[in-house]
Amino acid sequence: MAIRVSGSYRRYLVAGYYPKPDDDKFFERLREHRFRSIDDQAILTPSIGWVVARSFSATNFNPENSFLGPHALLRLRIDQKKLPSNAVRVRVAEAAGKMGATKIARSAMAKLKADVEKELLERIVPATAVVDILWRPQSELVLVRTTSNTVNEAFVRLFRDTFGKTPIAATPTPLGARVAAPAVDADRLRRLSPVLSVRSDDGEA
Repeated sequence: MAIRVSGSYRRYLVAGYYPKPDDDKFFERLREHRFRSIDDQAILTPSIGWVVARSFSATNFNPENSFLGPHALLRLRIDQKKLPSNAVRVRVAEAAGKMGATKIARSAMAKLKADVEKELLERIVPATAVVDILWRPQSELVLVRTTSNTVNEAFVRLFRDTFGKTPIAATPTPLGARVAAPAVDADRLRRLSPVLSVRSDDGEA
């Protein structure tokens, strides 16, 4: 994964787990939750998993391809098949016409539609999205190179399932808690409201 000096990222805080290049458990967890292809499967459920940084399909995770110094390099891949609604409708109508019946029972029509969808899904190539992730364990910070809500939600779920830690969005409250703790507790920070300070011409607020 190329490290870019600019781009759109979402930042997350992750405490309590600090992977290192010699951490065999880290690589074992990545392999357990690696990306699995659905190219030949007739399913609409997306496939979400880890692949090696800079790769689209490799899952041979090791220190050389998963770390840059002390930083972990990850890549998330999401594949999902989508059925064009018109394609299903047209093929169901064609199949129903070949049956020659003037009226088809609801259960028979449901089975016919399911058969058509299965046949189409087996032939459809899934849409693919890959997202690069930089994990800085010493800073307890993870950078996800997308602002898509859907992809970030998938990232949080996969990260939690893989490492047993839930990434916390680096919003002002948790960031403030890191800076102010232990002098100011998190509940007190959450009760704070933004205040607009307006100064007069003589400089008084």
